[in-house]
Amino acid sequence: MNLLKPHHFTTRELPEHAQFEAWRAFMSSSIELSPAAGEASAFPADLFAWDLCGLLFARMVLPSPDVPRFWRHRDRPVMDHWCLELTVEGGVPAATAPHECPARRRIAFRCLGRPCQGTAVGSYVLSLFIPRDQFADVAPALDAVPEQIPDRGLGALLAEFMMSLDRNLPATDEHDLPKLVEATRAVVSACLVANRGLPALERVGAASGTLLERARKIIRHNLRSQELGPDELCRLMGVSRSRLYRLFEPLGGVSNYIRRQRLLQAHAALSDFRNTRHIRLIAENCGFEDASSFSRAYYAEFGYSPSDTRRAALGGHSLPARLAREGEPLDASFNDLMLGLHS
Repeated sequence: MNLLKPHHFTTRELPEHAQFEAWRAFMSSSIELSPAAGEASAFPADLFAWDLCGLLFARMVLPSPDVPRFWRHRDRPVMDHWCLELTVEGGVPAATAPHECPARRRIAFRCLGRPCQGTAVGSYVLSLFIPRDQFADVAPALDAVPEQIPDRGLGALLAEFMMSLDRNLPATDEHDLPKLVEATRAVVSACLVANRGLPALERVGAASGTLLERARKIIRHNLRSQELGPDELCRLMGVSRSRLYRLFEPLGGVSNYIRRQRLLQAHAALSDFRNTRHIRLIAENCGFEDASSFSRAYYAEFGYSPSDTRRAALGGHSLPARLAREGEPLDASFNDLMLGLHS
């Protein structure tokens, strides 16, 4: 029996004065975190993350602050996955009887690529990170889901499913993973994609979401083309530049999005030890005409060179998505785990 093994990051082994900064740096690829007012520098925290073949399930165990901590999404997000989050205040959630909801439990659903901020007081957080490509057929409907989900009905069912995943993943055999992923996708779809009419404003948002998904699909299918850019995308979609720019503004702009998708495709190719093509050919296949500009962009995005990635893959291991800064633990950032979700 081969049990699923989680990735584990902890600050408990660090000096107390370095714990919060290490946690903030680890999470910095998706959120910016500020300490609670008057919070001590000691921050013993753990994250366990399970790779579910295109989905990522994470458990965070944090110290409970007396006042909320402030968080917000990055101004220029690296990813635009959806995040389903269950927060429990007061420690490890207990199994509940039918028709009972544990106190101080909150369910949220957000897109990491869109502006969002808030406060957090929960000490036990379960998160399911969902790449958009995994649910491309219902993406507009998911984009219309409200951020806060009531803890009743389908919302409560979703929360209980998250808690069940948390309890059972450590004892799950790798051979059962495909069925587990299939069940997770089915529950998420059933609970979040409501079969009801949307209000007028939500219909507008859904229409924009449909256009954005169409743009993403065109970009994915044309990454090899060196002509792909805002002008070419406008031509292929039949929309104005201003409309295109508004669509991609929450994702850091259309040019940045295209460049990032090309780099992620190159990263995946170079991380595959079976791919023996010359780095220059991989760069060209991802839409980069000039090898030197590709190398500079690659290093700026990931913190190491394309050849470093290939050497690591041939050696049977992967590199972190950015090099640790002085004072940080030399460990994979949360960005590493999220990068693996791109399909």
